[in-house]
Amino acid sequence: MNITCIANQKGGVGKTTTSINLAAGLAQKGNRVLLIDLDPQANLTSAAGVFAGGCDYKTSHILHQEVGISEAVVKDVVGCNGAVDLIPADETLKRAEDLLIPELFSESRLAKALAGLDYDHVILDCSPSLGLLTVNALVAATHVLIPCDYGSFSIGGIANICEKIQQIGITGKTVRLLVTMYQSRTTRTNEWAEDQLHHYKEILLETKIRRRESLRQASIEQQSIFEFAPKGVGAADYAALTEEYLSL
Repeated sequence: MNITCIANQKGGVGKTTTSINLAAGLAQKGNRVLLIDLDPQANLTSAAGVFAGGCDYKTSHILHQEVGISEAVVKDVVGCNGAVDLIPADETLKRAEDLLIPELFSESRLAKALAGLDYDHVILDCSPSLGLLTVNALVAATHVLIPCDYGSFSIGGIANICEKIQQIGITGKTVRLLVTMYQSRTTRTNEWAEDQLHHYKEILLETKIRRRESLRQASIEQQSIFEFAPKGVGAADYAALTEEYLSL
């Protein structure tokens, strides 16, 4: 089972968009996928069309070991014919994080909860921070995917995540960098960003997710890009990402 942590301490770089569309792309390849919302803002939960207030159990209950994963699963989200499930979140997750901080081995709670699950892939959509929730995701993950646009703050987050992985002493992770919201025209910002990203060429994915309004609209409509605009650029880019991800 692959467990992929999608993280960048910078917000607005496409973490949730990538979580949903990578999950949908994997489902199209015949995989069973579990999405887990690890952000108290719960954007993944909303984008998947789930009302957290109507769910008995959420990510916070799992981290506090009140219930197991199977009890919190919301079945069949983002129109993937039963292949994609979700563990929802809400604002109580922040309180849960605060309560976990003083507890022993709290950074491993998620890894323990995920042990033995019957999914091909688990995708962890993280909050824009490097707090305990993201640390739990990094500890549990087999893969770390860092979405990054061409903004300086977004690129700066790459080094911080790599440093955090080293600080918590975890090894054997497949770490990759994904350029999102890409615009091909030549600008000083693009030139600067490409120069900066050259330092990460060994982990930089070939796939770039181009900036498209359809990706934002698909999220608003609570659909994957493969449902919303299956013949568009966004769907083509996320299909390419899925293929490259599966080849890692």
